[in-house]
Amino acid sequence: MSEDIKKMAELLKKRATMLSEACPNCGSPLFKIGDEIRCPKCDKRVIIVKDEEEAAKLSEPNLLKVAEDVLLQKLGTLTEEIRRETDTETLHQKGELLLIWIEALERVRKASKA
Repeated sequence: MSEDIKKMAELLKKRATMLSEACPNCGSPLFKIGDEIRCPKCDKRVIIVKDEEEAAKLSEPNLLKVAEDVLLQKLGTLTEEIRRETDTETLHQKGELLLIWIEALERVRKASKA
């Protein structure tokens, strides 16, 4: 039995629903697990767009705004964690993560203006 079929069988055992839609990337059947639609072969989440209006909501500017909002939220949470942290090793790790997220935020903002 191929690995892909095993993954699909496991999803069905976990009460996932196989959909009639196929993955736009690999053509494999998509599965709905809770509120999420996934491709077992690509092991990625898939968003099904039903019309142009819905597609417009997922357009690049909107995705960049969502990314910016998420990064700002995570930066706030991480800043609070750093404020309370006393372990130097953990502070070092969180500090590196903070710098990565700040750089990501700068890139998202730059892309939004382009």
